[in-house]
Amino acid sequence: MNITEYRQHQALSYSKLKAYLKSPLHGLTQQQPTESAAMRFGSAVDLALKGELQDVIVNPFEDGRTKAAKDFKAENAGKLILTQAEMDKVLHCVASVKSHPAVKALNLEMLDSDKPMFGEIEGIAMKGLPDWSFGETLIDLKTTSGMVSASEFAKTVDNFHYDLQAAVYCELARQQGESNPSFFWIVVESDHPFDVAVYKATERIMAVGQAKLRLALSNVRKAQEGAFLGTAEFVQELDMPPWYGKAFQLDGF
Repeated sequence: MNITEYRQHQALSYSKLKAYLKSPLHGLTQQQPTESAAMRFGSAVDLALKGELQDVIVNPFEDGRTKAAKDFKAENAGKLILTQAEMDKVLHCVASVKSHPAVKALNLEMLDSDKPMFGEIEGIAMKGLPDWSFGETLIDLKTTSGMVSASEFAKTVDNFHYDLQAAVYCELARQQGESNPSFFWIVVESDHPFDVAVYKATERIMAVGQAKLRLALSNVRKAQEGAFLGTAEFVQELDMPPWYGKAFQLDGF
């Protein structure tokens, strides 16, 4: 199965599932995300690391409004088009990742890249596409415009629900016979100094990811049963956070 066939498969992916964390309404009405420069850059680093740089093209035109520039884009439809500056950064990222000792220890060249996984989780058809995998080892590549320090990446894991992704992938791996799968992130900065870090998802991360997975799947089932609920169905009292009102003198509060 190629990447196009995988994406066309009707099973839910992590990227689709995470919208259901908010509500059935958010899951049902989600739209295809517009490809951003950051997404395009991350895809280019991924392709380059897997030896598929032929699918990445440098745009020789500074002004995209000219006829020649438009013709160039049309001729290369389906390929990633980067500026020369972006391509230079991609190559820096790749060099940093390949030379990092923790990445070398993972032996990426011995693993399968983009090997699809399919299964059912709580009766919901799910799919996953780890960047690299073999046996109990699952690895995902992340590029970041911030730092790759543990404190910064921890925030990123929670904000973008990478823990949910880890939970989905590990559950699919267990269904394929792997009793104790481990999930790793390779994180690389998208700008100078192109620092790299490798993190293994801890038991706590996996526990939170599994809790998010249960919540998202619950909302998927509600949507399948016809519920079109948003974040809240009833009138609620608004409980403000601790910082609220500290600038004022309030009696009795």
